[in-house]
Amino acid sequence: QTRRKMAVDLGIHIVVAVVVGILCLIGCGVFLIQYQHPDDRNAAWLPKIIVLLGLFLACGVVLLLPFDASLGQSCEDEPECSVTAGMAQTWYFTFLSIGVMAFVLIPLAYFWYETDDEDGMGSRVCTTICWSSVNLTVFVVFLTALYFTIGYVELPVVVMQPYATDDNVTVTSGFFDPGDPVPLWDDVEAADTWDAIQQIRTSLVIYVLALLSFVGWMLMTIFGGIGMVALPMDLINSWYNRPVAIDVKQWAERKLKLKSECQRLLADGKSKQDELKANPSRWKERRFVNEFKKKVLDLEDEMEILNICYKKNAINPLVPWLQLFGGIFCWVVTISWWFQLIFEIFLQGLAGPYLSDVFSRLSNAFPLFGIVAYGIF
Repeated sequence: QTRRKMAVDLGIHIVVAVVVGILCLIGCGVFLIQYQHPDDRNAAWLPKIIVLLGLFLACGVVLLLPFDASLGQSCEDEPECSVTAGMAQTWYFTFLSIGVMAFVLIPLAYFWYETDDEDGMGSRVCTTICWSSVNLTVFVVFLTALYFTIGYVELPVVVMQPYATDDNVTVTSGFFDPGDPVPLWDDVEAADTWDAIQQIRTSLVIYVLALLSFVGWMLMTIFGGIGMVALPMDLINSWYNRPVAIDVKQWAERKLKLKSECQRLLADGKSKQDELKANPSRWKERRFVNEFKKKVLDLEDEMEILNICYKKNAINPLVPWLQLFGGIFCWVVTISWWFQLIFEIFLQGLAGPYLSDVFSRLSNAFPLFGIVAYGIF
């Protein structure tokens, strides 16, 4: 009966994994289509595939944690459960795929995208491979240096006299040998103890996974903290500055204002072009081109919003209110995280885990609910 229950739980988890994976893939595709550059709508397929795969892996590595925890709960009554071993291999595969994405595929796509379209195919391929090889070589050298210098784990242990003596306990040893006779409990209870540090050399695969996790969590802490405040404010500002219907006179006045700004931008571009011809600088040219493109895109967005305000029936009244709802929802998520951090860090032991209880109760009701809630937060 236990094995039958495990088989049912495993089937449910497989269905949940397939459904959530398809939803994540669809969501990543919609996100990519929504935010792609208009000039690259039917071009740059390699970078688009890389971005889609990267977004999917990012979502997958976040959702694997609650999925692994849920599978572990289903194997509590079966010590020899093979599902946990399969999840370990899944973790290895996921993190190694992220490493290949971060240091091989993404640089490859980036350098290919930055090559000049007017160059020949052979020149573009050689340039891409050369710069990607330099990037990969720097990473391998850096990883090798870290692994052979600090690629070990320091575990604080408590050494007991019946198990070891002062002579054989150093910073790198001190574990009890199972071949030695087991001491009596009275001797163990009355024994002297002291602290020691056990150094264990990790495998290269584990060290790569740990390094990627450290870098990923640091970046997520920085950008996640910014996004948790910026995203709700952007959504609410989009609702506040939503397009409002205007008449012909207002449309003409704003259009003349945008026309003058375009003329000023063209004059600045001409002046900068002459300056760069007199004093060539590739770095200054690239920086100016990027800033110029941003200003052009801002003007195009203003012109599009102006046309939407002028044309009748062009304003969808649902979109601004959906943005308002999304902004309020994101603020709820942000404030919940603030409470979670306060409870876990500043009020440790005085308050419950809060979000952990919410996820556990949702997972007990149905595994999909807990995984989706964890993914949202």
